[in-house]
Amino acid sequence: MKKIIILVVIFIVLLLSFIYIYIPSQLQINETVRAACAQVSANRSLSDSTQWQHWWPGEKANGLTFEGVNYKPSFPASTGFRIFIDDKHETKESLLIILPGTDTTSINWSCSITTSKNPIIRVSEYFAAARLAKNMRDILEHLKTFLGKTENIYGLKIFPGKVTDTLLVSTFTTMSHYPSTEEVYALINKLRTALNKEHIDSSGYPMLNVSKPDIVNYVVRVAIPVHQAITETNDIRIKRMVPGNIMISENITGGPHSVSVAFKAMDAYVGDYQKTIPAIPFQSLITDRSVEADTSKWITKIYYPVY
Repeated sequence: MKKIIILVVIFIVLLLSFIYIYIPSQLQINETVRAACAQVSANRSLSDSTQWQHWWPGEKANGLTFEGVNYKPSFPASTGFRIFIDDKHETKESLLIILPGTDTTSINWSCSITTSKNPIIRVSEYFAAARLAKNMRDILEHLKTFLGKTENIYGLKIFPGKVTDTLLVSTFTTMSHYPSTEEVYALINKLRTALNKEHIDSSGYPMLNVSKPDIVNYVVRVAIPVHQAITETNDIRIKRMVPGNIMISENITGGPHSVSVAFKAMDAYVGDYQKTIPAIPFQSLITDRSVEADTSKWITKIYYPVY
């Protein structure tokens, strides 16, 4: 009997030693994901408390809940967010940090948990921390997926591409007002007439760029991609685009306002990713506006040369 008691005591001592050695007094949770977005765009998205509603994977009706645990981000914030975790009426403070990056951004979420001296509670806290770590990892994976889609950050899909139409016939004019559809197509038709005279076909849709160099004037540039050069005149010129990278928007449906909103989004994208612009961006007029008067049926793409 005495040997049994000694063995039991030894077992208990070994078990307690194992618990206190294997489960430290401070449990550290560190979960990290790499999202396919620029740091500044991740900052902007996470700094907007309403955006959390769009990507949060759990309940959102009464705060942010996931797997029965409540999460309370603290705002305002920029690159670091304190998130209070309320699990079974015990609140833990965690920190979500957006680490520097350009094309990809690392997002780290950490939490430190002080364990009890009571071995039974300590073991329970260890398994609770393991569940919390899994939940934090799952939440981060949802955030990673959300941030990796340009439409969630900029309001439209943006695709990387290569410049294919390198030869353009172009013309431009200066106006004191934003050009009307009729004025734009008067310029386009001037180019089409020149192409028809030399029996040269276009190789793509008409291109349009409208800029405002000062408070009075608008510079209106139009171009048509071609496979071969035409004879240049004083106001019809050949432009050669340098082969390289270009950012392409999804199809934009609507009139000038819709295109303007999309252009601002593309501007933000190019700025966030610190791209250099070797040539002016342009609209590709997929719908012939001179034939289709209903702006709700207009289809446009934006092309943004970058490197």
